[in-house]
Amino acid sequence: MVTRTAPLAAHLLLLLASGASSAAPPVVAVFDIENQGTRLPRAVIDRLTTYLTTRVAATRRFQVVPRDQIKQRLAWQKRSSYRECYAQSCQIEVGKELAASKSLATQLMKLGRDCVLTASLFDLKTAASEAGATARGRCTEGGIIELVDSVVGQLTGSEAGPKVREANPPAEQGPRIVSGTLSRTEIQRVVNDHMGSIQHCYEQTLVLMPGLAGRVMLQWIIAPDGQVSRVEIVFSTLQGGGVESCIVGQVRTWRFPRPTGGPVQVRYPFVFRSSSPPPPTVPRNLTRSQVQQGMRSVRKQVQRCYARYRRTGTAIVAVTIDTSGRVARAGTAIVAVTIDTSGRVARAVVKGAFADSPTGTCIGAAVRSAKFPPFSDGPLHVTYPFVLR
Repeated sequence: MVTRTAPLAAHLLLLLASGASSAAPPVVAVFDIENQGTRLPRAVIDRLTTYLTTRVAATRRFQVVPRDQIKQRLAWQKRSSYRECYAQSCQIEVGKELAASKSLATQLMKLGRDCVLTASLFDLKTAASEAGATARGRCTEGGIIELVDSVVGQLTGSEAGPKVREANPPAEQGPRIVSGTLSRTEIQRVVNDHMGSIQHCYEQTLVLMPGLAGRVMLQWIIAPDGQVSRVEIVFSTLQGGGVESCIVGQVRTWRFPRPTGGPVQVRYPFVFRSSSPPPPTVPRNLTRSQVQQGMRSVRKQVQRCYARYRRTGTAIVAVTIDTSGRVARAGTAIVAVTIDTSGRVARAVVKGAFADSPTGTCIGAAVRSAKFPPFSDGPLHVTYPFVLR
């Protein structure tokens, strides 16, 4: 469940309204999300930070300092890591050096089974907090994307109202004019002109949530001057990702021909389909029979090693298979084989009597060609005996 703090949004709206006369929106430096206690990999946090930066820029309430400029500034200051600039004093210092007027600090915390995302907007001139927001929900990557959308919506006053998910939404196409005098053709022409930005809302989330697809029905009011005065989500079959709130932000900026008979109320369905299928699922680990089958596939090659050097004994092979099912590397000392998740042998070292021998080297090369089914639960370490007679 994502919480909303409307007073914070209202507070920031007043602040934004007071500066509406300025020529350009304020410049904000968005720093990395600070991960406190979650098990999300660093790469996921990086993607979520990129998404946060994009969402802040998409509101058009701020100009956003590119992340590479922040990295370059921190590198110039010889800081040990870009990700270590979490302290308020650090972010204020760097923000001022980049000519930003505000900085955005975010923290992701694990509380019980849920994750909480907090955000603080700092005024760099006064070095004081200007506004804050918080959201609580699932700790999955998709769930945190929703938290990012909620926090950005609170800070900019653009958070959409609650979404009503319908099992069987109406299958209409094109604009539906609820009231007013504009024609469907006039409305569709404006929608077509902006369809690229709508598609971008979908594609930037598709990177984080492969296979995301569904329909979103929006309703908006076209004022007598042609501006969009209100945008609402009628229903959505998308399962999170923030596409809806991104579209709402885009539609608010559209301009239509001036209607002659008063405001026009429009409903429009947007349909999103992924052009590529979701990645196939793989088992968590290899079974005993799958390991035996992969090793038996190279049994004849191992036996040829014996036939070549005529040395009897037992070769104990520890094999590493990567996730593609192939042996990645074979050593010549101890056969400790590690199979990585692609199904390839990543490491193979012959042990025992055949260590550091021509026979052992030959066996290692044979084991390297073994292939196994892909799996997902980390590298697999196997010790396998080949009896040579």
